[in-house]
Amino acid sequence: MALASCSSGDDPSVAPTEPGSTANTVAKRAGGESLDDDAVNDAAGRQANEPGLARSAGEPGADEAPLLHVLGSIRSVADSTATFGDDAQVVRTDLATIASVGCAPSLCPPTELAPWATGQIEVLNVATREAASEGGGQLGAYVEEFRQLGVTTLGYGNNIQAAVEPVIRRNGNNRVAIHSISLDPDNPALATADSPGLAGVTALDALRQAIIANRNNGLGVVVLVDWGQSDLRSPSAEQIVDVERIAEAGADAIVGHGSDFLLRFDLVGQTAVAYGLGNSSITSADPLRADTAILRLEFDTPGRSCLLPATAGPSGPSLDDPTITSCQQG
Repeated sequence: MALASCSSGDDPSVAPTEPGSTANTVAKRAGGESLDDDAVNDAAGRQANEPGLARSAGEPGADEAPLLHVLGSIRSVADSTATFGDDAQVVRTDLATIASVGCAPSLCPPTELAPWATGQIEVLNVATREAASEGGGQLGAYVEEFRQLGVTTLGYGNNIQAAVEPVIRRNGNNRVAIHSISLDPDNPALATADSPGLAGVTALDALRQAIIANRNNGLGVVVLVDWGQSDLRSPSAEQIVDVERIAEAGADAIVGHGSDFLLRFDLVGQTAVAYGLGNSSITSADPLRADTAILRLEFDTPGRSCLLPATAGPSGPSLDDPTITSCQQG
């Protein structure tokens, strides 16, 4: 399986980017013109009345390739004005729809989240500092409660090796392995070789080996990463290095979360990289923090993956324009 980023006029015949290099492919204004690097770093997200800034989407097109969607921010029940609902906008997905929960278990109890999750998504990722904020022992019980309610969870295991084990989703002959890792050094619930928790920095080598094994077995690979740096407006040097290490192992896509702001989407070698879809769960209605996206990943069709503009809501991210569900076509 292969993923490629979308932009206006992508041509599948163009030679691929060299491994380790970065191409800014979705920092486009609504009209399609590229932004310079300074504008991208300083103005990612909905700013200056530019709803298309740092996003790229086009008119709906034929859905021929297997699809996977990763949802951006939701407004958490920690926000007293918001409650989870079952009216979330469903984006058609062949392989999987993935979401991350980023609030404490007491604020986002499984009984509140389960109706939302089972109605819209196939995999719920819990590998965030907020989800682990009430202690590692509590996180295990939190994950187990989701499982008992029929929600498939990702990001937790009885040890490092188990924590990096993926959830496998399939559609016909297409299979994708979805991994999760927390690269937040302050996360209180990281697994060790003999204790439960989340895959963390010390699990990077195990993750890389798992990616290589999955690729050798013909699986596509998506890696969800909790960066844990809430004030970032653009990727840090450390994040770029980590992305290169994960991409080198063969991941088709790397999807970050943890910053309060929507970050850019690049193509690194042949790996689609969404550096940040916003903080997984937000408590603010501030437009910049509510600015998010749904990452649409199209396997096997170069040039047809992108961020779909969205706004965080209590039922999950809502597309800014419900008629735009596909990426720009060249």
